[in-house]
Amino acid sequence: MFSYLLGIMAITIYNQSYGSTGVLNIMNRYDKIMGDAMKNTAFSSMIATIKGLAVGFTIILYLIDLSGKVTEKNFSIEQFFKATLRCVVTYMFIMNSSIIVGYLLDLGGAAAKEVSDQAGLDFFGGNEKSMLINGIAKMKITEILSYIVCSILPWLISMIAEVIIQVVLISRILEIITMTVLSPIAISDIYREGTSSNGVQFMKKMFALGLQVAVILVINTATQAIITQLVGSGYGISITNHLEKSQLDVGMNEGTAISQGKLVYTKESIEAFLDIVTAGTSSLKTFGVTLARIGLIWNSMSLCEEITGAK
Repeated sequence: MFSYLLGIMAITIYNQSYGSTGVLNIMNRYDKIMGDAMKNTAFSSMIATIKGLAVGFTIILYLIDLSGKVTEKNFSIEQFFKATLRCVVTYMFIMNSSIIVGYLLDLGGAAAKEVSDQAGLDFFGGNEKSMLINGIAKMKITEILSYIVCSILPWLISMIAEVIIQVVLISRILEIITMTVLSPIAISDIYREGTSSNGVQFMKKMFALGLQVAVILVINTATQAIITQLVGSGYGISITNHLEKSQLDVGMNEGTAISQGKLVYTKESIEAFLDIVTAGTSSLKTFGVTLARIGLIWNSMSLCEEITGAK
């Protein structure tokens, strides 16, 4: 029991301090949920209704704009064609609003994938987790308890960070769904006031939402780089390189040995790994960096809006 607890605590701390793929996995899971929700006929009906309202709103604006020009003494056919062209272009934007929003989100998702490919570390995604926990089980109970005590604070901070990431990403999905459904109205006045129009600002806001995960990953990567410099332990891969497998019995299958707890990480390598993970995130300096990371993740949407010019 204590060995499992310590193993989970160590993996959580490691993933939060030196890994990035967990954020992308959460994003992919929620994106799938969002995609399934948007396929619901209720959302399709709402979008169709909103598009009808947006088209009506556009026609009214077009007629108001045209009537204003007709009353002018210098009204020309050129003004009529310009107003009509703006109305037609807006109509095209309205009818393809869902596609436009999808492309903007895909751009942000592609950026997040590229960042994760460069910086993501998902070492404990397979048998490594079992080998770590089974290896810890072979340690003395006093050693396990001492490591648990040292891990409590960094583990709590890591759990808080994970909860905040979940809340931020859930809020992002809800905002995306709401803005996607109402996107035809937001885009309906895209031609007014040039690039300062509400429609352009809306598209920048949608791009900011798509970019949010990439920004969170960059924040994670920057935090990891600072922590590794403060601790002097190297990056995530070099930390996990401390873990060494025990000798495998001749003729025994590796998968069977892992399931039976006969193939584990050695006691010395686990201690070296735990010393870095638990001590590295408990100093005052790294504690401050971790808290700053949590604050930046919570305000990541504001950063995205500044980057995209949505504010």
